[in-house]
Amino acid sequence: MVYRPNSPWISRPNNIKEWFDTGVTIQNNVSVTANGEKSSGRISYTNIDTQGIINNTGQQENVLSANINLTPSDKLTASVNFNYVKKESDNLPANGYGWAGIIAWRQRDFPTQYAKDLFFQDGNENYMYNGDNPFYTWRNTNAFDRERIYGNVALTYKINDWLTANGQMGIDFYNEIRKSITQSGTARNRRLGLGGQFSESHINKKELNTDVTLNFDKTFNDIRIDGLIGANKRTNLYQTISLSASDLTVPDLYTISNVKGTAGTGMYESQYETNSAYFALNGSFKKVFYLGITGRNDWSSTLPKESRSYFYPSVSAGFDVTQALSLKSDILSYAKLRGGWAKVGGDTDPYQLNTIYNAGTFNGVSIFTPSRTLPPAGLKPEETTSYEIGADIRFWKNRIGLDFTYYDQTTVNQILSVTTSTTTGYSGMLLNAGEIENQGIELMLSASLIEKPTGLNWDVVVNWAKNKSMVNSLYGNLESYQISSGFGGTTTLGIPGEEWGVLWGLPFVRDDNGKIVVNSNGIPTTTNAAVKLGNITPDWTGGINNSFSYKGVSLSFLVDAQIGGDMFSTTAWHSYPTGAYENTVKNNVRETGLIVDGVFEDGTPNNIRVSAQDYFNGSWVWNNHEYSILDATYVKLRELAIGYNFNVSKINSISKLNLALVGRNLAILYRDKETKEYGIDPEIGFGGGESGIGYENFQIPTTRSYGFKLTASF
Repeated sequence: MVYRPNSPWISRPNNIKEWFDTGVTIQNNVSVTANGEKSSGRISYTNIDTQGIINNTGQQENVLSANINLTPSDKLTASVNFNYVKKESDNLPANGYGWAGIIAWRQRDFPTQYAKDLFFQDGNENYMYNGDNPFYTWRNTNAFDRERIYGNVALTYKINDWLTANGQMGIDFYNEIRKSITQSGTARNRRLGLGGQFSESHINKKELNTDVTLNFDKTFNDIRIDGLIGANKRTNLYQTISLSASDLTVPDLYTISNVKGTAGTGMYESQYETNSAYFALNGSFKKVFYLGITGRNDWSSTLPKESRSYFYPSVSAGFDVTQALSLKSDILSYAKLRGGWAKVGGDTDPYQLNTIYNAGTFNGVSIFTPSRTLPPAGLKPEETTSYEIGADIRFWKNRIGLDFTYYDQTTVNQILSVTTSTTTGYSGMLLNAGEIENQGIELMLSASLIEKPTGLNWDVVVNWAKNKSMVNSLYGNLESYQISSGFGGTTTLGIPGEEWGVLWGLPFVRDDNGKIVVNSNGIPTTTNAAVKLGNITPDWTGGINNSFSYKGVSLSFLVDAQIGGDMFSTTAWHSYPTGAYENTVKNNVRETGLIVDGVFEDGTPNNIRVSAQDYFNGSWVWNNHEYSILDATYVKLRELAIGYNFNVSKINSISKLNLALVGRNLAILYRDKETKEYGIDPEIGFGGGESGIGYENFQIPTTRSYGFKLTASF
């Protein structure tokens, strides 16, 4: 151990920001298009190189696409669509609670630059607390290499002027290698004398689709009828093989032949098929009334034999008001009403119908352990029934438009895995457990406020949507089912009679008047009885996009918003005990303490002043989730773009030249005061994360990006 000079005990306001770098993304694309008398084609190549905001992370992507169309005769047409994508990274950044050590538990006086300099000087040696230097930890890499091929081959034969036969075969295949390593120089490995660890997985996934259709399009005076009948066969294959080593003979040689002891192994393979027959029939009368009918029957290999076949139809209709009434108005330019009803079926994952066994060894003897999920009895396909009505109305020569949609969607026989008593010998069972209903409204208003072909143009598009998702019922006497789980014991539940996505956790103990109950020491009391603390569903979402153009200059900006919805914040949950956030220093609390606004158990007002240490670092904070429920509202400046089209009329070899400056995710214009104090982007809790939707768990901070785009056409 080398002892360094003491660091001054001063506040370093940028010591978290200094853990991050400025990321850079460079994207290049070139495409060539060719057209001939009986053929046409396009080939495109894209390269994307990204250096992340975290030291020693990045990603490269190369995409090759090709489309070829051949017309060897008037009746026969052939097309080929091919795409190859190679995406790789030497190190993808870890996300989630691992960042708590930097964002939450790191002291505000910690010199980040010193840690970085120390790593490049001594590696993982001489770091504080005999722990790991984060810059060394980031060399414990998570690499991946994925190659994906997808595309299709299609043939179309024109039987006559109203009937064609079509055949198409498509494939979507990828092979991915993932490898994670832990170096021998970590504090733990040095202490235990281990040579490092690694794990490697090889994943193959393939989907094959074959479609055969007969298409027709026939006009009888004022009536036009078109549609198709067809069949599909889909096959899905999934394979994974994994190897791991908990110790290595030669330190930091990450091959399975170098394993010290017994290697970890794993293998999984699944296959399922779906056969389908379908039809679509569309009709129109005088371009006034439109009617569409579809039907599809699937046969799924993942469902029981008696339920394997399921049919789902749909009906849609439209009525062009302006055409029907022969309206010629400068005010009402266009009006069309529409409506629809549909039913959709769904199956489940492979190998859910019978007990499956997991292989292992014990003292050199092979053992097979049954799954902890009870196989379903009489499983039925999911069934979603929906209807919608809407209108598309435009005014003043299409300069103002309004598009409205109302929908109602109900899913029954929802296939869920629900928790069971372990006394049954299982921890869960698969069954048709629930009915969920979604109702919503979507509005889009568009307007050309200024329209001058040789001058200034201004277009505005406003979107607004509201969705309400209710859990109507669950199987038998089930009181809830778990959608996802978060940190510290919080869960997201589906509860009959409640909106989907209830945040469930431990509250403050309160009296009948809603006052927090404290103990004799003036500290909030706790309970182990969880309650509803919020709901992850927003009240509404929306956005407004403005586009301006003046001669060769264009300007556009997009503002979008999510209003309402709650999330559980692990940052907020740690803000009390870590003492690293502003709420632990407000109102001079560290010097004067505080009196909790509450009552004793007998109802008398609390009058005991407690220290900041006893309050913020008391054991009660780990048995309470209520203070960590935050409002997920946000308003963002999502995108700003400025472009210029250069005049290339005098350059024969160039048909278009455009330069654009683009910024994305530029600013959070509004968020809840408490969320802002924690420095949290509310949107981060609704991107999935490691705990599901509705949880903020020290995810890597969101970024704003600035860049330019140069486009040239020849």
